[in-house]
Amino acid sequence: MPLTLFLAVEEAAGLQLLQALLRTPHRIAGVAVTPGDPAGVERLALRHGLAVWPASLVKDPAFADTIRAAGVDLLLNVHSLHVVCPQVLEAPRLGAYNLHPGPLPHYAGLNAPSWAIFNGETRHAVTLHRMVPAIDAGPVAAEEAFPIGPDDTALSVYTRCAKFGLLLVARLVDRYAEDPASVHHRNLDPAGRRVYGRKPPNGGWIDWDWPADTIANFARACAFGPFASPWGSPKLLLGDDMMAVTRLRRGDRPADAPPGTVVALNADGSALVAARGGTLLLNQLLVDGRRHPAAGILAAGCRFAGASDFAETRRVA
Repeated sequence: MPLTLFLAVEEAAGLQLLQALLRTPHRIAGVAVTPGDPAGVERLALRHGLAVWPASLVKDPAFADTIRAAGVDLLLNVHSLHVVCPQVLEAPRLGAYNLHPGPLPHYAGLNAPSWAIFNGETRHAVTLHRMVPAIDAGPVAAEEAFPIGPDDTALSVYTRCAKFGLLLVARLVDRYAEDPASVHHRNLDPAGRRVYGRKPPNGGWIDWDWPADTIANFARACAFGPFASPWGSPKLLLGDDMMAVTRLRRGDRPADAPPGTVVALNADGSALVAARGGTLLLNQLLVDGRRHPAAGILAAGCRFAGASDFAETRRVA
């Protein structure tokens, strides 16, 4: 039986979901999206004559009346970051569901792919869960796990979450349409719950007291190229000069100098920097808004600031 759906969606994943659902017999009662969204969700919805509301309206308790009046069966949230108020969550006949780009309850909150890479995880998952007033705390309807490889970036993990997650959403809609009793949920163990925030670790600064692997993970966790990273690029302090590294990878030489010391400049423009337990290759630096080969900015023997300098840096930055 066709369902009546309401979508709160953003980004490419939200656009793909809308495109897919437009090809089904299900009725789309409306779409909540950021006005003028760059992915084109709003344009596509309007082209098909759908009702469009500002994304923030899901925070308004009065909007629950609109959802009920439209006879909405399911509210589907894909990559929209507005916290849906309890009244709106309760309005759809069959419930409201969120597609979360991380395994729950261990990676609730924001930027789960980045945090997982930074923490050195080798497995990740995308989770489809029923929405409740607490963030990412509702029972799980479906989950798809996959490996994180040593060359994966935040973008590649995030993209895989979207790819697998949209399949989970499609299956959920199909199951509800065929037999609502076939939809089962797994309650989350609150003991394992961890909620991550928006800000990157250490304020976005590389800490040269971290092991080399952790610094390399941090760079991968920030990597969203060619798109803007929610964490920005890892920041560095060299004397009084603040800069960011836009390309960094693990070196294969042992460390033979204090962490943060530039050991060598290479012909390919990279700089070899000592770290705890190994070395790192800094390929490209961002200085005053311009990108430069690291070897063109650094000198052998210079040393980046360590953790003890960060508190003062944050006060003056």
